[in-house]
Amino acid sequence: MTTFDTGKVLLGEGGPTSQGSHNTGLLMRCPKLYQFWTIRKIRTPGVQTPSHFARGILFTAMRARWFACKFDSSEKTWRRIKKACQAETQRLNLPVDPRDEQYALWLMAQYMDFWLKRPRPTPIAAEYPLAAVLTEKKSLLLDRTGKLDDLSRYPEAGGALCIGEAKTTSGDIGTCVREYEFHVQTLQYQLLYKLDPTGEKRYGPVAGTVLDVVKKDDKRPQFQRVFIEIRPEQVAQFRGDLLEYVKLAR
Repeated sequence: MTTFDTGKVLLGEGGPTSQGSHNTGLLMRCPKLYQFWTIRKIRTPGVQTPSHFARGILFTAMRARWFACKFDSSEKTWRRIKKACQAETQRLNLPVDPRDEQYALWLMAQYMDFWLKRPRPTPIAAEYPLAAVLTEKKSLLLDRTGKLDDLSRYPEAGGALCIGEAKTTSGDIGTCVREYEFHVQTLQYQLLYKLDPTGEKRYGPVAGTVLDVVKKDDKRPQFQRVFIEIRPEQVAQFRGDLLEYVKLAR
């Protein structure tokens, strides 16, 4: 049995939040699309969870459980990881192809084997929720929410506290990193962590975001963690833009 003791790790519930970065991204991309999708609930009917989505979300749920178990690699922890996968499968609105569930379990096993041989972070929380907050004037509610895949001290950032984000991709890892370097999700999580009463005020400031990227491949998946420094002026600029979009959404 291999363990990595980090003390107690907080574990939140899985699933998306009500006003997450996906909604913000839709609004910034096209207000009419935001209206159709979020307000009028006009969506393409489906009979099954898309394969790429199912594999990614199941993997993320299992990763959160492994972080919460402090990177233990015992059979007991593996049973907990499988249980987290099953619970996430049942939580999804549409059925999941059993082949996608099996692939996600296999991918998680490959991920564990890879990182057990390398330096690992010191996790504080996984699936950590961030609530809506008020601006200084307390006249406009910044009604955005988020859920951090993890909040950890990462060796990739010299041991500094970072927001960890798991990303699965079928494409190039470098392309995935460039996409999320200045992504709405990355900046929104940084902002909410700074403003949420249980975020920065409780655990201290974060140095940036660590993208924990998994390249899906049926034979040989690839894994890489990349630290992205987020400067305060970037977060401040995004905050001003986001407030305008919140007004537009209303």
